[in-house]
Amino acid sequence: MNILFGTDGSRYALAAARFLASWCPDGGVKVDLVAVTPRVRRSLHRDFGKAPDVGRQWRAAAKLWLDDTARPLRSHGFKVTERRRIGVPAQVISEVAEDGEHDLVVVGARGRSDAPFFDVGSVALATLEHAPTAVLMVREREAKHRGRRVPSELAPFQVLIPTDGEPHSLTAIRRFLALVRIPHLEVHLVTAFTLPDTGLRQPLSPGARQRLRARAERAARQRLQEAAQLVEARRMRTQMRALEGEPTAAILEAALEAQADLIVLGSRGVRRLAELHLGSVALQVARSAPCSVLVIRRR
Repeated sequence: MNILFGTDGSRYALAAARFLASWCPDGGVKVDLVAVTPRVRRSLHRDFGKAPDVGRQWRAAAKLWLDDTARPLRSHGFKVTERRRIGVPAQVISEVAEDGEHDLVVVGARGRSDAPFFDVGSVALATLEHAPTAVLMVREREAKHRGRRVPSELAPFQVLIPTDGEPHSLTAIRRFLALVRIPHLEVHLVTAFTLPDTGLRQPLSPGARQRLRARAERAARQRLQEAAQLVEARRMRTQMRALEGEPTAAILEAALEAQADLIVLGSRGVRRLAELHLGSVALQVARSAPCSVLVIRRR
């Protein structure tokens, strides 16, 4: 596996490194660690006295970011290469992901470009929308919960996988199972359903409404069974739930109830020249999820 990891030295990036180290504990994985610093422009004003070497300061900062992020990865057996790039982080990470043969891109949910009105950092959001491969966005837990989740037989790593029965959704499950290296894992398969719009002006009778609901629920359980066949082949703990309601809200509520450590989402494609785009449900869930999110694109 070849992983691209964007770091800015923030606690979110370091949390992503710790999360990845526990996610693939057997090591032996290649990690291309990239730190992006801004382009330094020379001042047009005449300086009286010795001006600080801003470029040198950024180089030193990038070296510190790379070293701090690489430390937990190397301690778990990852093969880490470090490099510094110059430019806009959101743009550079997406460009490197497109140029390289990476199986996965890892970013922290927030970074040094945070704004109080964004629930996801600009770099993470741009990577989610434009990276051509799978993206793991790690959301750091609250301080009181950071050390609480250590996967074990009694407290397994909780993964929530929504499915809608579409090919991109099933592809996400297959690729996640191929990537995962978590020794103690419990999978929660969920699917959302709503009553179909009949187009009638008058409300349906209780009996007709109940029949429609039963039909929608049967279709939802059929989707779950199809997804469960992929998971059960790996002999993992599996729970299935059909949720009635709007998909985004239902998925987020299920993640809270399951105390999920990770949500795995399938996506139809990437936003490139308005041809393909990250699905609206996947993007909304990724932006508001209470835990880390893995978005897997259909190739």
